[in-house]
Amino acid sequence: EVYFYCSPLVGEWDAPPHPFLSPQRDAKGAPAQPWVRRGAAAITRAWCLFELSVALGKKCKLHVALSRADCKAFGEMLSNEFDQIAGIVAAIDARDAQISKVDRGYILGRIEALAPGAADAEAEGLSH
Repeated sequence: EVYFYCSPLVGEWDAPPHPFLSPQRDAKGAPAQPWVRRGAAAITRAWCLFELSVALGKKCKLHVALSRADCKAFGEMLSNEFDQIAGIVAAIDARDAQISKVDRGYILGRIEALAPGAADAEAEGLSH
């Protein structure tokens, strides 16, 4: 089983000044500062996306943990604003995931070990 803390679920926040998972995306440079990101902060971090994809690949049961305020908001979103949830999921782009350069090498190496050729595909800008 995997527990994934995904709060804050909605809202806007300034992105930290970390590099991107994709070296090609990183070479293009960060958006102008402050870079305002939207949605769940955890899904913008490369480590979180990597751990989530490995766990789901192993068919682990996924539990999403939310703050009390987000639990209430999530119920409202499910009932009345499902397009907002779809927007959060649709906005996930691994090319924009942020990570330290040291960890980037490690994760790209692990991706290559899991699926030979995957790191090359990532280097070409694959976002899924």
